[in-house]
Amino acid sequence: MKLHVLFLSALLLGCCGLMDMHNICRQASDPDVKDKCMSSLALSDRNIAECGEVSNATMREYCIMRVAIITLDTSKCAQIQTSLMDQCTKVVERIRQNNSFACAGIADKDTLEVCRIRAG
Repeated sequence: MKLHVLFLSALLLGCCGLMDMHNICRQASDPDVKDKCMSSLALSDRNIAECGEVSNATMREYCIMRVAIITLDTSKCAQIQTSLMDQCTKVVERIRQNNSFACAGIADKDTLEVCRIRAG
């Protein structure tokens, strides 16, 4: 619980420009916290380069997919090294086409939520 309060406090201070969230994320001692933090920054900054700092391979792939979805840029999907690349490309294309089933089949709940928000 203390970790979540600390993380949220740092995130809020970073959003206000009082702290550099990139450095805070990089200095996180817990790998899961660091990965979640960098993934959140990547989405916020719309920058897949920050996904590269996510150590968990699956989380890194979904990070890239979320940035591709939010930017509607299928070229970002090409950075994914697994079969998730095809799903990423299809999801982005379906959102562009206003397909009501664009988000179907996304297993990761955070990515599914980003997709639903982007698809409107």
